[in-house]
Amino acid sequence: MSHSLVDHEHIRVLVWASLQPRFGGPVSWRFRRLDGSIAPRKASTRSDREIGQLLVAQIEQTFDEYHGSDDDHAPYVHGSPAQDRWSAVEVLKALQHYSYHAFDGDIDTESNEAVRFCAALGTALVESLLGTDPHADDLRELTTSPEWDRAPLEIDASSVPAAGPRVTAPRRRPTPRTLTSLGRPDGPVRPRARSGRPANPVPWVMPAAGQVWAWDPGRGPIRLTDLDTPHGWLYSGYTLSPDGTTIRYLAQSSNLDRPPDELRTLDLRTGETTSETPHRDHVRQVQHVEGTEALVEYTDVVDHSLTRPVVHVQHRGVWRRLDSRAPDLGVAATGTLLAFSPSGDLLAVTWRWGHNPYPMTEVVDLRDGDDIGARWAVDLHGQAPWNADGSRLLVGQTQTDGYLSRVVSVWDRWRRTVEPVAVRPEHHGQDVEHLGWVDGRRLLSMVTEGRQVSMRSVDPETGEQEEYAAFRRPVNRGEVHNVLVAPGVVQGDPETLRS
Repeated sequence: MSHSLVDHEHIRVLVWASLQPRFGGPVSWRFRRLDGSIAPRKASTRSDREIGQLLVAQIEQTFDEYHGSDDDHAPYVHGSPAQDRWSAVEVLKALQHYSYHAFDGDIDTESNEAVRFCAALGTALVESLLGTDPHADDLRELTTSPEWDRAPLEIDASSVPAAGPRVTAPRRRPTPRTLTSLGRPDGPVRPRARSGRPANPVPWVMPAAGQVWAWDPGRGPIRLTDLDTPHGWLYSGYTLSPDGTTIRYLAQSSNLDRPPDELRTLDLRTGETTSETPHRDHVRQVQHVEGTEALVEYTDVVDHSLTRPVVHVQHRGVWRRLDSRAPDLGVAATGTLLAFSPSGDLLAVTWRWGHNPYPMTEVVDLRDGDDIGARWAVDLHGQAPWNADGSRLLVGQTQTDGYLSRVVSVWDRWRRTVEPVAVRPEHHGQDVEHLGWVDGRRLLSMVTEGRQVSMRSVDPETGEQEEYAAFRRPVNRGEVHNVLVAPGVVQGDPETLRS
């Protein structure tokens, strides 16, 4: 998937081609409605305008979601194409170009009508050229042929088929039609993506594809334009404050005579940014509230070839050094390596030993420095692994049952148990990511289906779910780095998760 629009003449040619008998038309297709039923469709002169609007809406939607665009697009005007002598090869190349820009990897190929239409048109075009059972070599030869090379990649009003311009068939007069009331495969036109600043502390943010999206309670996801990366700069290492009011990030310049790196803090509601000099590159920093933070410094052990982490913790303004329990910290594949409890009095740390697959997580009471609990074969999971009262931790549990596996579990420190998160039968097969805790008992989880996202609470003991809000993810899933949670906001008032 790319992220560009096509000329409206390009759309008119695709719709026209779907009606041509010489291309196997009028083409038919089916798609799955939201209620699960199957809807049959067939191209006709009565539906050609709606097909054109459908294709325009799809590519504009993909473009807007990728770029976070709030700009209006030129209204689509349907009519006959300027030329009607396009060959099947030329139309097939135009269809491939449209599909490349209009569909992303997460799209639901069964319920999206634009996908089903393009698949039907592509099949009809190939069969008109190669028959009903084409071989892979024939298709490869087709797309490397001189005719394919000569065909335009994008068709506009000035494009001319290889067969030459049309000399007959007067053009049907187009009727202007805007897209304001257009019905899309998922229902009516989606609202434009919001951008700017949140009006309230945010419960979570989603860094993705060089942008940052935040959930603004009562409004939904908005793109934080204050964090749009200017040319020549790179932003990374985002952290969200527990109270959901500020974001910290590292700003680095790519210029040859670049200025020093900056550790910046952005106030989400005012847009005010403050800067400080970051610690050295080999130091990791985890903040909680003012006066409570952790610094992880990697110190040389032997000849600059081996290092060992040293954890320094500031608790309520007083610094102390924690003893290293292992040669290294764990691998933060699904969350964090160090996490403060909501009160800030407890610190959980995940350690590991080289290639040993079994990590260890310990809990330290920062009031006196005592180790008050440790568990083997578990590592911290999610960006907010502590529940509200500090009795439970969300962890990944490494198991061995003929082979190594990892299951998301809850470590109950008072009961001294580690139990996998329960899944009800109707939720098996869901794509679920557990982000942290809603309160002392329920998890905050993100359920994804295609591009649709649902934020829910999950009871880890019963698997019961309750939805807070549903929305379309603003970017491709592969471009989402992680979801950062502000436990102070979520656990203080879970209603902030609703739109």
